[in-house]
Amino acid sequence: MKFGLFNFIYYAGEEPLPGGLIAPKHFRPAQSLASLRSGFALFEHADALGFDWVSVSEHHYSTSMTPSPIVAAAALSQRVHRADIAVLGPSLPFLNPVRTAEELAMLDNLTGGRLVVALLRGTPPEYLAYGTNPAESRPMFEEAVELMLRAWSEPEPFGWEGVHYRFRTIAVSPTLIQKPRPRILASGNSIESLEFAARHRFDIGFSFANPVTAGKHFAIYKDKAQSYGWTPTADNALYRHYCYVAETDAAAAEDNKRHGFYAGYGGRSLVAPTRAEAMPATPKTVADAIGGIVAQSRDYGGTANSAIDRSIPPIIGSPDTVIRRLEELRDVGNIGRVDLIFSSGQLPHELALQSLTLFAKEVFPAVQTHAQ
Repeated sequence: MKFGLFNFIYYAGEEPLPGGLIAPKHFRPAQSLASLRSGFALFEHADALGFDWVSVSEHHYSTSMTPSPIVAAAALSQRVHRADIAVLGPSLPFLNPVRTAEELAMLDNLTGGRLVVALLRGTPPEYLAYGTNPAESRPMFEEAVELMLRAWSEPEPFGWEGVHYRFRTIAVSPTLIQKPRPRILASGNSIESLEFAARHRFDIGFSFANPVTAGKHFAIYKDKAQSYGWTPTADNALYRHYCYVAETDAAAAEDNKRHGFYAGYGGRSLVAPTRAEAMPATPKTVADAIGGIVAQSRDYGGTANSAIDRSIPPIIGSPDTVIRRLEELRDVGNIGRVDLIFSSGQLPHELALQSLTLFAKEVFPAVQTHAQ
């Protein structure tokens, strides 16, 4: 397995900010600056510890301080010198896809070819913030991706007359360092997304997903990819969740409770269920898996199940507990890449650094050894 540090770079004020839309009056310049510095220090520490990549994402009107992940990644390119730098976003229905292609190409140059990109649709609250019609988000997203891929690969200027985008002349400069393009990640949360990723040979990603559901989605993704002439491996599947490591399960649970590290998990046990408890019967065929998925809940697009399951506990506990959770992701979910959030709530920066260091020292080598 390979590991990355995902960091929202939360605003850390003297008091917790209210949920939902955050009014500008709640922010203080000195605390904003301190939050950014702490977030970047955590990225640098992960780089020094040997994490494979670091990730920034796009969020708006929230406590996250990266409304533009490309700006954050450009700053990281001058401070993170070994690990890849993943831009999660940009949320294409809100943006000009040609300008986005240009900025990402520039970022690929700044990183020396270490750029990883997640091309995403965004979320319903962000559609409201930007006045984007959710019903048009999928066709806008898919056309934007096709346009960007061509903009990165076309050697001569060209025009584009699409349904949602029209450009007389497109000539992206600078060109990408990575050829034919950087590694690209797409959502693995719905049947449509899985088909789209398989068709373009993109990786797939899950956030806060049930490992069983992730494994079912991976089976569908693999089946569709094979119909397009290629076979993905676990290295093409990424999983994201919150992670906190302490010397014991009790210490990890106490720190979580005291500092509100993962308040979204409704007070239930932070220790993972056994595999027998977590795993329903495995479908015999991909067709069975598809039927089971569609029969569950619908995603916000209204077309297929979402893999997101907020009842799945964060990866919190002693090194042994965290190792077991990661092995379950690997064995049940076919996950080869894990993007972990080590900083959240009012967790002090020193504890985030401590957790990150303990993970690198105890968890990472154990999972690698067990995988051999």
